[in-house]
Amino acid sequence: MSAAPAGLRLVAVTVALVSSAWMVVAAPGARAATLSGTFYIDNRAGSACSDTASGTSPSTPWCTFNPANANSFAAGSQILLERGDTFQQALEPSGSGTSSAWITIGAYGSGNRPVITGSGAASDRTIVLENPDYWRIQDLELSDAGEGIYVNYTTDDHAGLDIERIYAHDIQAVFHGSPAQTDFPPSTTPRPSQSRSAARRYRRAATRSSVT
Repeated sequence: MSAAPAGLRLVAVTVALVSSAWMVVAAPGARAATLSGTFYIDNRAGSACSDTASGTSPSTPWCTFNPANANSFAAGSQILLERGDTFQQALEPSGSGTSSAWITIGAYGSGNRPVITGSGAASDRTIVLENPDYWRIQDLELSDAGEGIYVNYTTDDHAGLDIERIYAHDIQAVFHGSPAQTDFPPSTTPRPSQSRSAARRYRRAATRSSVT
């Protein structure tokens, strides 16, 4: 994918983009630390999971997304969800990969894709990334949210976003409808021609990602 123009958002796997110049965007919270390596999340009964565990082995997984959301990840790291699990929580990690060491959100184990689901509310999100560089999202099922994969670019010169083997359904993509959402502008707001042009360029680039 080409470099990201500032102020654009990639939303709900369906690739809708708007400019953050039309709204107030809350700054992401500070991250506790930068983690490096492969991290496992498994909320099944009997998994011996704990959010205070290291998360670095399938035998010592995290239970929820809270540790991933609280920290940043170094280039080459992986955040892997156990296949067959269902998580009703937004995954909101941060960090920057490189062209030779992407950060991956994916699956491990055997069976069905892990599911990240909302409650069906317009305000629900499943995966949220802020100004990502070289992130890969793959092998997940996303459902019952107002927006699915939600990517917010507020600065220039970002590169690398790969979406593969995602099954997304019941994603409402509520961004100009009702109820209004604060992370999209009202439908009556004028759109600058420059932002329209950038969105067209990004829409073409995003079609090269594989979403299945």
